Amino acid sequence: MSIIRFSFKYNKKGKLNKRGEALIQLVAYKPKSKRNTKHKYLSTEIYVRPDQWNDIKAIITNHPIEARYNFRLSDMKAKYQKKVIEITNRFGECHLEDLERDRSSNYLSFYEFFQNEIDICKGVKAKATISTYDTCLSHIKEFRTSLYFTDINYSLIEGFDRHLRRRGMRSNVIAKYHSKLRFMINQAIKKDMDIPGGNPYVKFTVKSGESRPRVFLTMQEVKRIEELKFNSDEFFLERERDGFLFSCFTALRNETNKVLSIKTFLLVDGRYHLKAKSNKTDKYINIPLNKVFPSDGDYSKPEILLYKYIQLNKDIYSTGYASKPLFGDTCNQVSNKRLKIIAKRAGINKNLTTHVGRHTFGTFMADKISLHYLQAMLQHSKISTTMKYVHLNERLVAEGLDKVKWK
Repeated sequence: MSIIRFSFKYNKKGKLNKRGEALIQLVAYKPKSKRNTKHKYLSTEIYVRPDQWNDIKAIITNHPIEARYNFRLSDMKAKYQKKVIEITNRFGECHLEDLERDRSSNYLSFYEFFQNEIDICKGVKAKATISTYDTCLSHIKEFRTSLYFTDINYSLIEGFDRHLRRRGMRSNVIAKYHSKLRFMINQAIKKDMDIPGGNPYVKFTVKSGESRPRVFLTMQEVKRIEELKFNSDEFFLERERDGFLFSCFTALRNETNKVLSIKTFLLVDGRYHLKAKSNKTDKYINIPLNKVFPSDGDYSKPEILLYKYIQLNKDIYSTGYASKPLFGDTCNQVSNKRLKIIAKRAGINKNLTTHVGRHTFGTFMADKISLHYLQAMLQHSKISTTMKYVHLNERLVAEGLDKVKWK
């Protein structure tokens, strides 16, 4: 059995482009093979001038980014060498066609495709979603150290499911990781990757189990949080509290709430409107703040919070205040730890997290406005998601009636 070897070839066609440059190719070949029949030329997508290529050392020289380009060359060669070893170990032999087929899709493995799709999603999907993709990739790598498109079948999914269950995960968590893996396999199929049997999730049933009950606050509990007082050295808690209350009054997701600046709001007839887009559903929302949660004064509760932090940012940042986040930009983990402190001080025995504010808004408003208005305010893609809040509110009414002493 002869192993595949690699070298670099510059300007195979003997022609330069309009910029006086030519392509560098990675050549895969088996020793003692005829050049025209047993050599595969793989594009590095790197073009340089003749005086910038050292054919003896097979490196780029005298180029503004030669270090970066040389790293790309060596990295590409190392990946193919690793692939040859992996395929040989699995099948006993590696053919040049195996390299060419995977190279045609620009990915050496399903894991590289998965990672590339995560990178594409960054800046488009919410940070929490990206984090779930990353964790899913880590779990499947833990299950299988290497994975190619031809390895994706029903047995793989079944084995991955057993792996997650052996880790003691809840059914809903396992279902979440299956959902992310299924999405990535569908993406691969859409981009014409070679998965012989198609998406195995067509045959596999994901057992999701029962979801945990939604945590929300009553308006009495919200009022207790509003009335909390903080010391001068606890401003971090005060701002966390106010950001949480703003979510209770507007239904914003935490990832949106944390990037709010005055630029997010429109001034219409002297009153602020909240106009924001959800990274999760791509839905826009436009709420006149004076129309929700009125207070005893001239301004609504969300307006009072907004004006408070506009003035605060003006005092701190002066002319640059308009682009600064109103309620800070701490991560979910830090915010949730602070909310636990706030809940304890308010005498609330519930697992207070950043998402509870959104649940509180949805549950409270479920019997106040029509279902389609509520769907728009919650920025839901499906009406069935919004209906969960309606059902929850109906349950609360029924429980409340059960406690009435009619005689």
